[in-house]
Amino acid sequence: MEVHHPHHATHKKKWSEYTIEFVLLFAAVTLGFFAENIREHQVEIHKTEKSLITLYRDIQKDSILFSSSLTKRKKVDSLFEIISKYYGKGEIKKHLTESYTFLGQISNRTMPTINGMALDEVKNTGRLNFIEDDNLINAIQNYSHFIKVLESRELREENFLNQFIDPIRFKYFEQSILYLLNYDNAFVRGDSIVIKPLKALPATISLLEEKSFNESSFINITGGMNNVIKRSNELRIEPAQKQCHELLQLLRKYFEKRSFSLTAEEE
Repeated sequence: MEVHHPHHATHKKKWSEYTIEFVLLFAAVTLGFFAENIREHQVEIHKTEKSLITLYRDIQKDSILFSSSLTKRKKVDSLFEIISKYYGKGEIKKHLTESYTFLGQISNRTMPTINGMALDEVKNTGRLNFIEDDNLINAIQNYSHFIKVLESRELREENFLNQFIDPIRFKYFEQSILYLLNYDNAFVRGDSIVIKPLKALPATISLLEEKSFNESSFINITGGMNNVIKRSNELRIEPAQKQCHELLQLLRKYFEKRSFSLTAEEE
């Protein structure tokens, strides 16, 4: 005897059920999308903070570099004033030790060389978009501009040194003596240049080709270099130093505002 199983009718969903399922699915996808965006945003903010910490460390080093560099560069101007007085009295050759000291100082490449790697990372990776402080963003961009200006000015000084100062230095001045009379072994006291006692320094200082040495040419050329250095200080380095200090302050305020404190190790 055949057993007949009853057929169950397939349940047909109402349009309202389809609508509800669609809304729930759409809501789930949308919430997932927003959650992922929030997560990625937080990740980028964290990366931005790390980049700003690195930048902060570099800017601290820059601040120290500006201070030490300007001290050395301004010392050149003081030395030139003293040498100029000797020239006015026709006594440069009577003060060759001081002249060696001055030429050694003015021959130094003392333009501050800024490490812009952290700055470039913040700018080129789009991290500026995650900094919630327009003043800080502007300060970062302005400081980046000053770095490029310093690089251009450094080339200007380098060209002058190569073209005018180095020929005098190598033709007339003994290099070993220039090496001895460095920044740490000579200093300015009033209207005089004081040299520390140096055993290796010869008792008599002379020029390599004293007969052809022209004092007027020496003063004109070194004076030109001194003016280049002074203009660089006033128009390039000191404004860059000011921007450096401003950026440091804004970074500190930014960290404080976000309740993010630098540890002693990070500072």
